[in-house]
Amino acid sequence: MTKSGNKRQIMVGHANTIHDPAICILEGDNVFAESFERHMQCKRAWDGGLYYSARPISQALTDCNLWPVSNAEVQVLTTWDTQDLKSWKTPGTISLLPVRAQSERIGTTWRFEQLLKSILTEGHPSMAAPLSPRPDIRVTSKTLSHHLSHAATCALTSPFEDCVVMVLDGFAEDRCSAFFHFHDNRFDPIETGPLKSLEREVVNRSFGTAYAVATSLCGFKPTEGEEWKVMGLAGYGLERPEIQDFFNAHTCVDGLIVEFSWMDRAALKDLEELVGGFREVGDPDTLSAADLARNFQTCWEDALIAVASALDEMKLSPNLAFGGGCALNSSANGKILNRTGFEQLHVPCAPADDGNALGAALYEAHCVRAIPRLAEVHSPYLGSRTPVAEIERIIAFGGIAYDRAEDDTALCAHVADILVRGGIIGWMQGSAEFGPRALGNRSILADPRSVEIKQRINKTVKFREDFRPIAPAILDERGPEYFEDYQPSPYMERTLKVRCEKQGDIPSVVHVDGTARLQSVRRAWNPLFHDLLVAFDALTDVPVLANTSLNVMGKPIVHSVQDALLVFFSSGLDHMVIDRYVLSK
Repeated sequence: MTKSGNKRQIMVGHANTIHDPAICILEGDNVFAESFERHMQCKRAWDGGLYYSARPISQALTDCNLWPVSNAEVQVLTTWDTQDLKSWKTPGTISLLPVRAQSERIGTTWRFEQLLKSILTEGHPSMAAPLSPRPDIRVTSKTLSHHLSHAATCALTSPFEDCVVMVLDGFAEDRCSAFFHFHDNRFDPIETGPLKSLEREVVNRSFGTAYAVATSLCGFKPTEGEEWKVMGLAGYGLERPEIQDFFNAHTCVDGLIVEFSWMDRAALKDLEELVGGFREVGDPDTLSAADLARNFQTCWEDALIAVASALDEMKLSPNLAFGGGCALNSSANGKILNRTGFEQLHVPCAPADDGNALGAALYEAHCVRAIPRLAEVHSPYLGSRTPVAEIERIIAFGGIAYDRAEDDTALCAHVADILVRGGIIGWMQGSAEFGPRALGNRSILADPRSVEIKQRINKTVKFREDFRPIAPAILDERGPEYFEDYQPSPYMERTLKVRCEKQGDIPSVVHVDGTARLQSVRRAWNPLFHDLLVAFDALTDVPVLANTSLNVMGKPIVHSVQDALLVFFSSGLDHMVIDRYVLSK
């Protein structure tokens, strides 16, 4: 543990955006990070910070092995500079983005800090330790700007000592993008030009706002994170020159500044005529928006690549770290290295606002207190551990059919055999992933060789649209066999082209356009998941598994064993594997 004098030094990062609130606890080499949506089981936890309960905070302290806490200096680090926030209203053009006033964000921050202080100094019924005052704990707080929090998340989890940082999202305190040169453990801002107005920034210059508006025009809900649906739907669309010309004519990139002028009412009316009408929310004909999605995605990607190229031309570093909500666009990410001069790209496991809890804590540790950087934060497995005692209690009283493997080798062999025979399994192991991707610890897994598996998962397990893709998890050492211009993708953060000769071998994970959003797996990153892939490969000569998140549409990834069992018994999953227990129906 880290000490200053005789006191323990604990840093608590708090992602305090109105959506995607999260907590990170950092002490020495002990790191814990988790989104509050997991505890709440409410997707993105909109306004969740206004209703904080003690349980997720106390569980975080317990999972991080920091309870009971005594004789400690605890610093809370929030991810918006509340002194610099302006109270402003989003223009009607983009009223689909619910923006809260400064007072509400400050109120959220205050509630979190007061609740944390109460838990630490007075105890709480949800904690195992007895309730007793702890006057030797001092809780202080400070703020970090929103974009600097993003920059810290992606640079300080990267393998780079020197890199260019690109942050693209909806908006921050006074602008919607930020660029830095990270070196010597500091972030030097890269100037983009004069700021005209916050309103102009959000309406015209925001990659995140542009994607949110396009999501709405395609009949999806950006407030529920359905931008991913636009990215998936784009593969089904046709290139329409008239739509592409419209977007190109209304998109201008000048160095690091982009202008999306198509988002005013007059331009949107012209676009509506070109596409033959915008799809309404709830319209079952999702493919009616495919052409719009395809041509918008192409233009948006081109603009993003142009900005990245402008950064590369500055020749500050061959390495690029990319953060902000726009870094979740895996299709664009997969093109950056091939279309710019950057040699390496790092996108963190949680590049959006939830990840800022981690970034704020890391910034304080490494850039302010000069604590050496830790290898552990390269891991995405920073969340709550699988409660084995919980599943054992449920099995003892629940009458659930199960097998228990003697060791990990037997478990992987047994599960691989189930998968080869066409079973779809839930897989809950170890510590939960931080961020939106299931990376082999909270996953639904299946045989990628089956043409029907994708439809079965979407229709009977996830209960979502047919066009939604399933990701391949692949042994990293075999990646070049299956993907053109292979790049390791440890966090399922980039989309690459599947080799033509391999597409027929893994049809359930190849998107309609021949691409796939892959997860690269090495034993050093996740030994058990790696061994399961090896066991499946030994039976099939295919080092790939179909992998999607362990949840149903509209819900976050499962948090508790009860969450996992609810998905198991209310969906078409064939088996649920929790620790070494293989449950059957």
